[in-house]
Amino acid sequence: AANLRQALRMAGRSEKVVSFADDLSFGPINPADPVIRVAWARDHLAWTDRNYIVEASREFWPQVLAPGPSKTLWTSRRSVMEFTGFLECVRRLGENSFDVIDLADCTTVDPFIHAPTLSALNARIICSERLFDRHKPLDKAVLEGHSEVWSDLRKENAPLRTLVGGKLKSVPISFFDEELLAHANSEWQSSMKVVGQVL
Repeated sequence: AANLRQALRMAGRSEKVVSFADDLSFGPINPADPVIRVAWARDHLAWTDRNYIVEASREFWPQVLAPGPSKTLWTSRRSVMEFTGFLECVRRLGENSFDVIDLADCTTVDPFIHAPTLSALNARIICSERLFDRHKPLDKAVLEGHSEVWSDLRKENAPLRTLVGGKLKSVPISFFDEELLAHANSEWQSSMKVVGQVL
């Protein structure tokens, strides 16, 4: 969000940017109540530093759902975190019209820069490539497909969601364990190194 705000300022634009603080790729999503989700993260993952999400969600949703200027949702189907948040926005917006910028298939003039997610881009690239001009409404069939996927995932309400074969799927919380252990060896090494290799 900070990079996008800076890019808009650099381009002399004044659109307001709000960002979704939660990560719906894990934890309960039916309901996607931040209080329930924070309690789940505390009880299952021993994460005690997520209370800010409750207040952030209380600020985010009224702004997204309020009537007024047209809205543009930024996402990437390649980022589980961005895509799950996007799908929840689509669900809550319902029949309200909005445009979308999906960076999953976005390429830039620079052949060395590919943009799978907004967080991977700095303000200079966003501005120079004028990515904010690539907004368009979703095709009805695509919108219905997104809604169906999210409805199924909410029914499953699994502890974890990830991309499997390019599709968003519910998976067990232990889904990545084998991959993580495959990169751990008998010698001591930083846990960040193991996670980085898996990523």
